[in-house]
Amino acid sequence: MGKVVFVRFYYLLIAGISPFIVYFFPSMMAYLIDWSIKEHRLPRRSNRLVAGKNVLEDFSVFNFDACTFDEVNLVMRGEGLNKGLDRSLPTFFVNPYIHNLKNFEQPWFCTSDRLVLDAYFGNPETQFHKRFFHGEYYNALFNMPLANWNQDLALLDSQKDSLLKARDAMLQARFGKKRKQFQSQLVLHKYRGCNVQVGSGILAVIGLLERSRKVNVYGWDGFIDDNLPSGYVACIWSMWRTFFDFHPGSRFAAIMINWHYAYRLLNELPVDRLNVSGRVNQLKDKHSLFEKISKVFYR
Repeated sequence: MGKVVFVRFYYLLIAGISPFIVYFFPSMMAYLIDWSIKEHRLPRRSNRLVAGKNVLEDFSVFNFDACTFDEVNLVMRGEGLNKGLDRSLPTFFVNPYIHNLKNFEQPWFCTSDRLVLDAYFGNPETQFHKRFFHGEYYNALFNMPLANWNQDLALLDSQKDSLLKARDAMLQARFGKKRKQFQSQLVLHKYRGCNVQVGSGILAVIGLLERSRKVNVYGWDGFIDDNLPSGYVACIWSMWRTFFDFHPGSRFAAIMINWHYAYRLLNELPVDRLNVSGRVNQLKDKHSLFEKISKVFYR
């Protein structure tokens, strides 16, 4: 009981001073939200990247056998699903359980979570994962994230053959005969450490941008519940969520990463390349906020 009280008090304290830390000591956030574990959820000081002109440079995408497209839809779980969505296009649903895929001509089940993919094939590991079993199968795409078995090869184009063999061995061991029922590609962030909280939504956007001329994203709310606060301090505080529902550091890191990449994608890619519907559009003009947040990610 005492440990629980201490942990809650600690994260309440970190949440309160987090605007100050991000502003003056951005590289410290990784350590402060994960003081008790080695695998941090935000990039550590030594693992930060050199910022490039193109947000896609933060990732390595290896597409060995997944098909390519001219234009696709990507549907997340937020609002804005019916605003101009062309249901005849290939439509990828990220970890879907509330949308009816039958209403689309070319639906795809899309995830970067192996437990979600297991559940999709009828093998849910927990009660929570049962929601991802649809009772019938569609096209499926597994965006494989950074993991222990591939992180040493993530930056080396010369190692693609080794990466392909390692990928096939892992997938065969995990899914057996079901391996033939889905396509896969590797979408690897270039931060060292497999626990950096780049989720299925960001990986799906990056992965599809690499294999499609245009991506239309619908329902991308990025953890924004309503209207984004106007001030810097309020925006940083709004990244924290109720401590009883999630690990507070994990959710804070996931939101910061989601907002960071949403901001860069919205500002760096034209609408004829990436067209976004959802509350993350509120982030596009928050230049001052993301000037500070970027120092968490870049040297």
